[in-house]
Amino acid sequence: MVDNPSQKNRTISDLSGASALVYFPPVLFLFVAIFAVLFYGDSYAEYRFADDAYYYIVVAKNLAETGQSVFTPEILTNGYHPLWLLLLTLAGKIFGFSIVSLKIFELCVIFSGFVMAIRFFRLQTMLQAGFVTFGLWLPLYSFSFVVMETSLLFPALVLFFGAIFSTDGMFIRHRIFWLAVSSIIVVGTRIDAALFVLPILLVVPVKPLQKLAIFAVFSAAGLIYAMFNHWYFGAALPVSATIKSLGGLQFNALYWRQIIHNFDLYAFAGMRAATSPIIFSLVAILAILLPFGRSGNQTARAVIYAVLVGMVLFEIKLLFGSSWAIWNWYGYPTLILILVLMWYFRGHIEHWFVRALTAIVAPLFLLYLSRKH
Repeated sequence: MVDNPSQKNRTISDLSGASALVYFPPVLFLFVAIFAVLFYGDSYAEYRFADDAYYYIVVAKNLAETGQSVFTPEILTNGYHPLWLLLLTLAGKIFGFSIVSLKIFELCVIFSGFVMAIRFFRLQTMLQAGFVTFGLWLPLYSFSFVVMETSLLFPALVLFFGAIFSTDGMFIRHRIFWLAVSSIIVVGTRIDAALFVLPILLVVPVKPLQKLAIFAVFSAAGLIYAMFNHWYFGAALPVSATIKSLGGLQFNALYWRQIIHNFDLYAFAGMRAATSPIIFSLVAILAILLPFGRSGNQTARAVIYAVLVGMVLFEIKLLFGSSWAIWNWYGYPTLILILVLMWYFRGHIEHWFVRALTAIVAPLFLLYLSRKH
């Protein structure tokens, strides 16, 4: 939502008054990334390819060819996040299930997130667009680009926050519709993202009846999903969630050791999944408490508080509702925090804020590369 009511009736063009050249940074990213995949082939594509992605591809291939959601013959499975599985099935059916074709498809999905971010943030210059593209690429590289659902989560989250904050015409005219649809897309892409989506929806400044309508649509979608799962698979939620919890509450010592061992400067630069969301939560707290942060977007301020509540729930889930060490893609809450902080300080994106962040991020990134190689 916007803080200035006069903006509600304004119609914004697709480019928000900016030149089409503002999209050059993400187009350059797409061109370079696809060229690398095509030039080096499978060996390069497999470098950023998670084990769980193989599971998704096998299930998607079986679903496309036989109509059955199976990994091994005759054994039904719903152990996946549904929207990414459906999108992967459709992409594989059209373009084939080779690693290279699916990798290019994933890059196009991520590219759509960059384009939407530029449009919904109403960026005006290539400097702004370049900063946002690089600023988002760094956390994305830490938990995505592995042919997993977190790649789809990026454009889904941009759409969701666009529905909350943006003055783009599509949101001004149909904001309640997009809030409901985008929240369903985010949770359908990554089910445990509901821990963040629900607290955020509670603080968006819409009328009570409109908020009730959003929650009603969201709940109906969740109920339909659970009923279908129970009818077809015999389990209302994905089976993998039950397996990972190993039957009940316990303290996840493996995850706790990850937090302790990775809580350092290198983990911050490399955005390790176990610590990066926690570190960026501390950054968000500082941002809203320090004097310069009080001039930020007030709706974004409320959303930051909601995201911090989500982070507490997320950490409780991992510490007491699971018994496994976590993988890179569990670092996706970092992106949620970065997107909200970018909106919170969007008025400073080409001034002191950019210079300050660049001065901090660039040395950390170089440190990360030096340790990595």
